[in-house]
This record gives sequence, structure tokens and C-alpha cells, in this order.
Amino acid sequence: MKGEPLNERVAFIRGEDQLQLKLESTKASYKSREPVKINLQAQNGEGKPSFGNFSVTVVDETKVPADEDSETTILSHLLLTSDLKGYVEQPNYYFNQPTDEVNRALDNLMLTQGYRRYVWKEEVAATAAAKPQFAVEGLGIDISGQVQTLNKKPVPNASVMLMSLQARVNKVATADSMGRFKFDGIFMTDSVKFTVQARGNKNNDRVKVILDSLPKAKVGISKNKADFARNSAIIEQIIAKGGKAAQGLSAMQYLKQVDIKTTKTSVDRDITPQGMFRIPEGSADQTVTFPEAADCNTLSMCLQAKLQGIDIISEMGYTKIKDMRPSTKGETDLVLILDGRKITSPDEISEILVGSILPTDVAKVMVVRSNMAMKNLLGGSAIMIITRVGAARKPAYNKRSYRRAQRLQQSARVLFAAI
Repeated sequence: MKGEPLNERVAFIRGEDQLQLKLESTKASYKSREPVKINLQAQNGEGKPSFGNFSVTVVDETKVPADEDSETTILSHLLLTSDLKGYVEQPNYYFNQPTDEVNRALDNLMLTQGYRRYVWKEEVAATAAAKPQFAVEGLGIDISGQVQTLNKKPVPNASVMLMSLQARVNKVATADSMGRFKFDGIFMTDSVKFTVQARGNKNNDRVKVILDSLPKAKVGISKNKADFARNSAIIEQIIAKGGKAAQGLSAMQYLKQVDIKTTKTSVDRDITPQGMFRIPEGSADQTVTFPEAADCNTLSMCLQAKLQGIDIISEMGYTKIKDMRPSTKGETDLVLILDGRKITSPDEISEILVGSILPTDVAKVMVVRSNMAMKNLLGGSAIMIITRVGAARKPAYNKRSYRRAQRLQQSARVLFAAI
């Protein structure tokens, strides 16, 4: 076919738009610890004054030698090495001091590594058959995953329900033969909590829901990382200076070896990883667990029954935890901390207390009231809720909770039908 591309040769077009930096010092030499004043002039490619934010590093090149031609800079990476497949030796050489010789070397580099071959029919066929790695973004978000048994086997045709009281979302989906499900185009604001529940065949609740997550980006070694230049003469000179100083004890003293031994802190793998706010063991005024958590419809019911001197009330549409002890001189809102994260949003606090965190998912609850050091750290009297990881949570079926969810679903259908 005529006009069919066979290959291309990359050419480098050097622009005259780089900043021209000039440093001037008021003196040629300075004494030890004497203030140094440096004047910096910045001009654009046209020689006109320019402005910007600059960082400066001062290095003694007699002790730490540097070769600017061998450095990998932002400029050399963006304009050169990122577009070439092979290794580029001394990438900054082509930008440090551009001359005719440097430009010829740069053109030779393009001749060596700047060719790209095309087999056009194969390219067109591969492009037509290839599927995009990432789907086109649409309106809303997608929530997908898989329903599995406790033995990690897929549950076909499982019934999956997604609920969020704060976002007023209530949807039902049916999993496929491999247990996969997906909710499309869901509109949610930031920091909204939602609950995903599933039931297998014959309303079996001994299943678990595994939500999909984004794959982690792979970080590898760059082929154009900076070369290590070993200057044995400089290293030997530094070692020699250190040895003489050690003999006279004038500038350097060698300490005896210190061995530090410790024991590895045991980590409970069933506990969700905690954030920055933590209460050490023995620092809490009260620590409770919920052995009969299945009897509570919501987390607020278990907290009200187990914790002393608190009251959970609904005020202006929000659920709050109040400290009712006489020493507090009236009601005081307790700070709520979930897995080491301080919760400040009234919407999120209400969501945690009445729906998003099930009592069966809670490993333990710690209360701080009298420890002044912990109160200063946490911002006042606080309740810390520590949950279990997903694999360690035991599925619990509560008829009242299930009926309540059905009523919410029916109310949502009526609301959306009215809209």
C-alpha cells in the first residue's frame, strides 16, 4: 500500500526558552561561619527578567565531587530520556552547555535510539482488537465485587443489597454465576459511608462480600537512574583524615559499639490497622466488648447498655454521645474515634452509631475520661471504637435488623417513586 509508514526517526528541536540563572557573590572567599550573601539573577530565553521559587544546596566539591553532565535532572527526563527506550549515558550533557559539538552528539543519539519501526497492518489490527486498560469514566461511581462463601468459593446468583442512610441510597443487585456483582452510576458525596450485604441461596447469610479495589502502581528501577561515580582517591583521603583525627582526639572520637535489643510487638491480625490516635493498654478508664452483639440492632444500643455515665440522644436530626457524669457540670459531647481516626462530621457520627458499623464488627471499645495526658492528646474525653478486619468478622443475622432494612428499602422506593 502506497503511503504506508514504515518507520520514523525522532528529531530533537532545541528551544531557546530555558531560564538563564546567574549567581554572584560579594566576596571571593569567606571565613568560617561568616554570613554569605549571594545575588541571583533569573532571565528567560529572551533575556528579560523572570521570577520563580528556587531552592539552593551548597556542597563542598573537594569532598563530594559532582559531574553535572552525568546528573539526571527534571529537564533531561522530560525532554529526552522519557521518550527513548534505551539507556542514555550522561543525559544532562546535552543540556548543560549546548554547543555545536553537543548538538551533533544529540543528533547522533537520535540516530541511534530515535528510530521506530512500523508494521502498519499489524499495528492497525492490534489497535482494533485491543481493549482499553481503563474504562471510560461516566457519571457517578461504580461499586463492584464478589460474593464468596466462608471457604472463599464464589456464590452464584446471590442477592446483594447496597444501603447508605446519609446518601439515601438503597439498591439491590443479583450476582452472576461467578458471584460477581456491580452497582453502576451511584451518586455519592465525599466521605459517605455505605453498607453492602449479601445473601446466598435460601437466604443463607454465611457469606462474605469482597469489594474490588484499584491495583497498586508498580514501582521499578529506572533505566536512567543516576550513575554512581566512585572516586577512590577522595574516599581514601577522607579515611586518612578520620584516622589522624581519631589518634589525636581533636575532631573525631570513636564510640564503642552499642547493642540495642528489643522484643517485637505482637500485632493482632484480626484488628483493623489503626490511625494516629491510639490509647495504650492500661490508659483507658473503661474497656468493653460485646459478646452478645447480635442482640443489638445498632451500635448505639450496645454502647448505651455497656458504658457507664453516657447518654446517646438524637438532636436536630443528628445522633450524639453525651457524658452525663456530675463532674462534667452538665452534658458534654464525647470525642468519637474510629480505628485511630477522629470523627468530626455530625453526619458521619450519626451514620456510625445507627448503621454503618455493626455491633458484631466491633472488637472492643475504650473510654478515656480521667487521664489528662490522653485527654490532651485526643482533644477531650473520648470513646475509641476498634473494629475487626473483614476476614475476622463473623456474619450475624438479626431478624429485627433485616426487617428494618426492608422497611427502609420500601420507604426509599416510595420516595423515589414520588420524585
